[in-house]
Amino acid sequence: TEMGRMLASQDLEPLLSFYGTEQGQRIVGFEVAAREAFLDEAVKDAATEMSKAGRQNGTVLDSRITRFIEVNDLIDLNVEGHLRSNFAFMSGLVEGGAFDTSYTAEQLLADVWAGEGAAREETSEWLYAYLSTAFSPLSAEDLDDYIAFSGTDHGQAMNAAIMGAFDVLFVDISNRMGLAAAQFMGG
Repeated sequence: TEMGRMLASQDLEPLLSFYGTEQGQRIVGFEVAAREAFLDEAVKDAATEMSKAGRQNGTVLDSRITRFIEVNDLIDLNVEGHLRSNFAFMSGLVEGGAFDTSYTAEQLLADVWAGEGAAREETSEWLYAYLSTAFSPLSAEDLDDYIAFSGTDHGQAMNAAIMGAFDVLFVDISNRMGLAAAQFMGG
């Protein structure tokens, strides 16, 4: 619903044209496969170690991944979403009675914000590992085309819609998890 709302005023033809091509389908297929592979912690851990080594060696793939991350503002957007989800979880705990009622919104925000540095580091590490896994089968030309498309108004609108939809979903889930955890803690 949120994605539809955010894309309602957009001309979807350029998005459909790009993602409907064999190249676009291949890119999305690799992104989905990488997400599925990352459900296995061992795969994610191995990808993280390989990605760290690649960044230390300054590989061409890593420079392209850095450009992709920057074009799409992925670190800041993901950190913001992470912090909002944490705030929603903590709010659920407070609403559910897990903490003393004197726990103020300002204290809650300060506690959540204190985790920003760690969230930024974890997000960066995860993004490089995930994107290295997803993009390593792509040719340099495919990845350059994807980066260029991502930088267009249509690519930016798609990225904003995806991030906005995830944000709505994760904030809601996090708040409900906080409420449920508060009930468990109270029991």
